[in-house]
Amino acid sequence: MINLYCIRHGEATHNIRYKTDGMKAFFDKNYYDTKLTDLGIKQSIDLGNNWSHKHDIDLVIVSSLSRTLQTCNNIFKDTGCKIIALDCVKEYPQGKHTCNKRISKTELMKEYPTIDFSYLESDEDEMWKENDLESVEELLQRINKFYDWIEDYNKKYNYKNISLISHNGIISMMKDHKFNYQENGDEELKHCFPYLLEINLKLR
Repeated sequence: MINLYCIRHGEATHNIRYKTDGMKAFFDKNYYDTKLTDLGIKQSIDLGNNWSHKHDIDLVIVSSLSRTLQTCNNIFKDTGCKIIALDCVKEYPQGKHTCNKRISKTELMKEYPTIDFSYLESDEDEMWKENDLESVEELLQRINKFYDWIEDYNKKYNYKNISLISHNGIISMMKDHKFNYQENGDEELKHCFPYLLEINLKLR
């Protein structure tokens, strides 16, 4: 059994713009790989200062998008914990939504030198497609790929407490098997709040 603490990134620029511009905020070509707002920075620092389980975490896995990487650094910067970035836990959908396209691996390595980017499959973001939206089935395949990655990696280390820093869409699908979206009338996951999932990789 693994305790997987799933944390949505802090408030980001496109989250604010959604409140004024609606869905158009996700397609704006001026906003690739959006970063945290001042409030998002504060949310992530506050969690890092106040989360009682932070020092119990054996491994941190983080989405390769800037808003999650910023959040991760602010939470775990003083722990020395191993942090690995993966493309497969980026936000849904991959495609058309410009906020969900990451910058290059080369740039990320310069900006976040304490994070391991060796598992990214390409320098440029080849997962994101300008003219195609990812399907739900493709997202579920990514989630399974993430679980498979944990299972393979954990054969060496047998970690018990893992934190995933990711996004509302993918975490809500893992946690509730649906999308918790405002536009659907649902309450979205809180920013910078640890949701605990107990996973048995052999039985999933």
